[in-house]
Amino acid sequence: MCYIEKVSEALRRQVRGASMRSVLLTGASGFVGRALYQELSARGLHVRCASRRPQQAQARWPEREWCYLDVEDEGSIAAAFDGCDAAYYLVHSMGQAGDFEAREARAAHGFAEAARRAAVRRIVYLGGMKPDGEPSKHLRSRLSTGRVLRASGVVCFELRASMIIGEGSESWLVARDLAARLPLMVLPRWTEHRTEPLGIDDVCTALADALSVDESQQGVWDLPGPERLSIREILLRIAALRGTRPRALPVPWLSPSLSGHWIRFVSRANQAIAKELVEGMSSEVCSTERSFWELSGRAPLSFDEAVRRALAQDSQPENRWERAVRRLARS
Repeated sequence: MCYIEKVSEALRRQVRGASMRSVLLTGASGFVGRALYQELSARGLHVRCASRRPQQAQARWPEREWCYLDVEDEGSIAAAFDGCDAAYYLVHSMGQAGDFEAREARAAHGFAEAARRAAVRRIVYLGGMKPDGEPSKHLRSRLSTGRVLRASGVVCFELRASMIIGEGSESWLVARDLAARLPLMVLPRWTEHRTEPLGIDDVCTALADALSVDESQQGVWDLPGPERLSIREILLRIAALRGTRPRALPVPWLSPSLSGHWIRFVSRANQAIAKELVEGMSSEVCSTERSFWELSGRAPLSFDEAVRRALAQDSQPENRWERAVRRLARS
């Protein structure tokens, strides 16, 4: 290809990216979807929010456009795509009864096929990082969903994150509650496994950027946090930022599966989801793919700053248990 042809093709790609003005946002009432809507709207995009309960969502967020979409109803998917240039896939079935792996696989296949038929030009999917060991059921399903969407024939950007820090994140809620409510932390061996926590603001920035990145860069990109931290370090750092100093007691027993059961006595997080998330830490979950930050030219917030923002947005007042732990730390 000669120089003029290369320039022309580059310009055509820029025009295609710039003309993406209407996007379908699945999972719009969820943790990431709510935050991503704000980022997309701030960039001047028209966002169609999808929900299985659009009337309830409309009553809560009347300023947004809502449509009915159930990923197990192919007709609703096709209708939701009408007029949209791109789509965000922020759907999961964790915490629901039955085989959520099979449910997520069917949903991804139906969504991918509907996107292809509707001539949607881009899918952006937020998945989970690949662990260095055998993935848990949750992570296995997340990785499988990404493969299905990338095989659709539609340009697809799969961004993979580990723990997301922010009000509304189940993994953050587990970590926050353990750090705030335990004057003595019993830390099993698996809490030495590392991961790369990332603030929700950075996740939304990356997801929005993926809408306009050159389509030749499609594929899998990791969203690594600024530090690789063990679960133990994460808990102690959160506690320190809250002004407490819990004692840590390492123990050689308690698998992630068993830990998921006793965590329900400490954390407010959805118990079924929390159990799956904890089991996902049976091995290290750190970046192994290309870093999206190298592509976007941005740098994520520090871990401490992301935690400060999440703590400042905590909608739940400190309870008596947490106040007692704080007093004990000061004594």
